This record gives sequence, structure tokens and C-alpha cells, in this order.
Amino acid sequence: MKITKFKRIAAAIAAVAAAFGIMAGCGENNDAPDWSKLDIDVTQAASEIAKATKFDAEMVDLDADQITMSYGGDIRSADELGVTAAGGASAERVIVAKCSGGTADTVSEIKALFTDLAGTYAEYAPEEVPKLNGAVIVERGSYVFAVVTSDAEGAAAAIDAVCGK
Repeated sequence: MKITKFKRIAAAIAAVAAAFGIMAGCGENNDAPDWSKLDIDVTQAASEIAKATKFDAEMVDLDADQITMSYGGDIRSADELGVTAAGGASAERVIVAKCSGGTADTVSEIKALFTDLAGTYAEYAPEEVPKLNGAVIVERGSYVFAVVTSDAEGAAAAIDAVCGK
């Protein structure tokens, strides 16, 4: 008799705990931002993310011609690109891409670019390869954010700040 009563109490406690867990999960989903309404200037966003993230090298905003020359053949699916990059032998960079046709192709192109760069950097600056392999790549609405840095946490926080999260 005592065992049955104990089982009932344990089952009731488990049911209450499960109900609270379900309610907590539902609450989090309701607070999710609607990224489809995100509208930012890609050049300004890249610059702001670079300023708010730790980099080992000095970062420079690239103009439209430099972006086309450096990334035009690699990131073809993006409508607009904003890029802030380090000079010299550093692989560090911030890429913000606006994609009206969806972000999947742009993410694939950026990942392929970083994989190719990692192969190149392995030859002459191997310390840069972990940054490329661990790049922060985030999709928000019609935008893709890609940051090559050893400060992944800072990059993620900077992306959140630019997006208003």
C-alpha cells in the first residue's frame, strides 16, 4: 500500500515538473525575433561588427571595387556585400551579405571560400587556419554574417547587437 502511494506521489511530481518544462519551452519560442523584417546596411554592419570584435590585426573597410575584386567570384549569390578585412597575412575578416533569394547558397559559397583559404593559409600562415575553420557564420532573415576571428564569442555578440537582439 505504501509503495503504491509513493509511486502516485512520484508520478504527480513528475507530471508537474514536465508541465512546467513544457510551459517554459513555449515561452521561449514566443520571444524569438522575426528576422524577416531585418533591414540593415551591409557595409555599416560589417564595420560595426569589426569594431565590436577582437582581432589580431588592424581591420579596414573594403570599398565596392575591392569587394568585387576579392569576393565577386566566390560569393555570387549575394545581392550586396559589406566586408571589413585585415591586411597582410591575416585571414581575419567580417562579411555581411544580403540575399534576396535565400541564404543557403551564400552560406555554401562562404564555407567553400573559407575552406579554400584554409588550404592556402596552411602553407604560409598555419596559425590562421583554426580561425578559418572556426569561423562564425550566422543567418538572420535575408542576411548572412561571417566572421573569421579567434574571438567567436565576441563576434556572435557583435552580430546580435547589429541585428538588434
